[in-house]
Amino acid sequence: MPTGCSPAGPDPGRAGPGPGRWQPLLWLAYPAAHLAFVQLVLDGAPYYLLDERVLGPTGLVLTVVQLGIGFLLLGLAVVALGPRGQDDRKRSISAANGSGSSSISRCPPG
Repeated sequence: MPTGCSPAGPDPGRAGPGPGRWQPLLWLAYPAAHLAFVQLVLDGAPYYLLDERVLGPTGLVLTVVQLGIGFLLLGLAVVALGPRGQDDRKRSISAANGSGSSSISRCPPG
């Protein structure tokens, strides 16, 4: 059964397909793992944004926090906007074909 569907129909707590509200926090796991790899395995970062020798410990922490907040806000914006283009296109196609229903259900019938 597709995500967001239940035997009773679409899940009212989920607006539709796409990432959940808290998923951007999970998306920060990759940059955190990359930072750990760069600091622990490599001898210096391949670019100055993560190079502790250039920034110093305080500068590195400030840069990482700023980048984390920026990417978190970007992820939250992606979640807030949702997958709009595809649904709008399907609604206009169904309206042009005269199907009469503008709501799109991604849940299988019955």
